[in-house]
Amino acid sequence: MKSDRRRRKIVILGHTGFLGRCLYENFGKETEYEVYGFSSAQIDLLSPVRCRLLADIFDSQTTVIMAAAIIRHKGDSLEFLKRNLEMAINIANVISSTKINHLIFLSSIAVYGNDTAGLICEESSFAPDNFYAVSKACSEMILRKSCAKERIKFTILRPGKIYGGGDTTSPIFKFIDHVVNGRIIDINGDGSHKLYPIHKSDMFQIIRLAILGSITGDYNIVHHELSLSELAEMVFRVCGKRTRIRFAVSLKLPVKLRFNIAKFRNNFATVRFLSLEDGLKEYLNQTDKKEE
Repeated sequence: MKSDRRRRKIVILGHTGFLGRCLYENFGKETEYEVYGFSSAQIDLLSPVRCRLLADIFDSQTTVIMAAAIIRHKGDSLEFLKRNLEMAINIANVISSTKINHLIFLSSIAVYGNDTAGLICEESSFAPDNFYAVSKACSEMILRKSCAKERIKFTILRPGKIYGGGDTTSPIFKFIDHVVNGRIIDINGDGSHKLYPIHKSDMFQIIRLAILGSITGDYNIVHHELSLSELAEMVFRVCGKRTRIRFAVSLKLPVKLRFNIAKFRNNFATVRFLSLEDGLKEYLNQTDKKEE
C-alpha cells in the first residue's frame, strides 16, 4: 500500500485476483495516485460490517475499481450468484454513505447471452444464460442506481475473456499448455464457440484512460474475435507444432455474438491493443521459463 495524502486515491477491490493484481502493480507505478488494494482476506465484501471499514479510506477524490467477484470457473450456482450480489449491495451502501468520485465496475459480455440475430451495442437487451452472467447484469443495475442517486461517476466495462501471463484457466492457456507438452486439445462442441480475448495490459490501458478522462457510461470491450477451432490453429502456428484436436458432444449452445464497438472506439480512441499473436507468445515464453 502506497500512501501520500497529496495524491488522488485509487482503491482496487480484488487486487490479488488475475486482473486486480495487474491493475494494482501498474497503478502502483503511477506517481499521481495513492493506490490501495484489498482482497477478501483483508476486507470481506460479503460482510456489511467489514465493508464499512472502507469508509475510512474513501473520500470525494477516490476512484474505486470493483474487480472483486466470484468468477464463473469456480462454479455456476445460485449460491455464487447470491454472493456476487451481496458484494454489489454492500459496496452500494458504502458509497452511498461516503461519497466517492468515480466507480469503475468490471462486468462481462456474458450479460448478452449466447447468440443474437444482429449486432450488439451497449444499448442491446441482456439475455444472460447462466448465474454468473445474471449476477453481473444485476450488479450493474444495483451500482448504477446507487451512483446516479449520489451523483457519483460510474463506468461499466464489459470485456470478453481476459488473458495474459499468470492465467491458468482460459482456453488460451490450456491449448498452449497441451501443445507444448504434446497432449491432445479437447474442445467441447464443434469448435464454433467464439472467444473474445483481451489482454490484461489492454484492460489497464482502458481503465487508466477512464480515470484520467473521467469517462463514464457502459462499454463493450471486444477487439479480437475467433472460434475455438481458429484459436487452436493459431496456437499451432505460434508453437511451431501440432497435436490432435478431440471434439466432444456438448449440450451447451456455442457463443456466437457480433458486436458494434463504435462507442468504445469513440471514447477510447488512443488504446493500442496487443496483437493476439504476441499475447500467445507471452504464454509460450512463460512456459519456456518454467522448463529452464
